[in-house]
Amino acid sequence: MPKKTNRNRIGSLRRAAKAGSLAAQTELAKLYGTGNGVRRNMRAAFKWALQAAQKGFAPAQYLIGSAYARGDGVSRDRRKGFLWTKKSAEQSYLPAQTSLALCYLNGWGTKKRRLLGTNLLRKAAIRGDALAQDELGLRYEIGDGVPKNRQIAFQWFLKSAKQGFVEGQTDVASCYGNGAGVKKDIPKKAYWYKRAAAQGDALAQYNLGVTYAAGGLRLKANPKQAVHYYKKAAEQGYINAQRALGSCFNRGIGVQKNVSHAKFWYEKAARHGDAQARKLLVDLKKARSKK
Repeated sequence: MPKKTNRNRIGSLRRAAKAGSLAAQTELAKLYGTGNGVRRNMRAAFKWALQAAQKGFAPAQYLIGSAYARGDGVSRDRRKGFLWTKKSAEQSYLPAQTSLALCYLNGWGTKKRRLLGTNLLRKAAIRGDALAQDELGLRYEIGDGVPKNRQIAFQWFLKSAKQGFVEGQTDVASCYGNGAGVKKDIPKKAYWYKRAAAQGDALAQYNLGVTYAAGGLRLKANPKQAVHYYKKAAEQGYINAQRALGSCFNRGIGVQKNVSHAKFWYEKAARHGDAQARKLLVDLKKARSKK
């Protein structure tokens, strides 16, 4: 999580941005986009980034490309998103090069060009972009545009994970859990899920809960830890975790049995359309009516 930017710093950035500093305009755009130290305002973020982008500043051009691609602070326009991203990538701005590769691979704002996209992705991965490394790993994992090779996929996932990229960490954990491209190792699976969970990733928190619930291969099952991580994911609205937490309360696994709490979490998941949670609620009601 980024550090909170203090008011003095924001004041200095505003003054520099108004004086024409491209770096300050871009940084101010980022703060408005994330709500770090200021009220989140996507239109203001777009306005400041555009000023720097129009002067040819590559990081700002990348922000404008992303804004158009997502419709943040401006009407969504993938073609404009592609063109601004391309301008930035042509100045060798690494995040833009990865985004440009993904545009070509997915046909976002341009015609699909898989070979070009794959080559650009590989170049960005070699340069050290964590997203590119993870994306390249995914392509080796399934054989999309490159020969299928799970060992190479794992190595790219690991490079990404070591940079702190959440998706890379969860992919490494999955490889260790399934023995895909690397020897199966449940403690290492737990380690990488824990790294991603510490960054607040709900999927990692849930999967770490599942890992602690099952145990195996030199990792002792720990129901209390399972509940701990299910709860973290459930509180973020992750449906599978809500259902799993409800079952823990219903059965008294890793936590004191509490049917009311079980009902609460089953209902949360059911309201999000989870069919299994709805069935568990019916079963819970039947069990209570028999008493």
